[in-house]
Amino acid sequence: MRKLCDEVHVSELQNMNDYLTTEIDLQVYRLYNLTYEEVLLVEPEFALPKEAYETHLSLQE
Repeated sequence: MRKLCDEVHVSELQNMNDYLTTEIDLQVYRLYNLTYEEVLLVEPEFALPKEAYETHLSLQE
């Protein structure tokens, strides 16, 4: 049981780390006013759809 709890905790920490990494990336892209196409040049495997990226940027203004 303890091992399962530890695995769940590690999984939650990884999810939080992934979320925070994405948020930091988005803030940097916003800081440099990168378009969606420019983000794809920097990070070809960027997972956020164009509409979601543009919405996120407009919410931060």
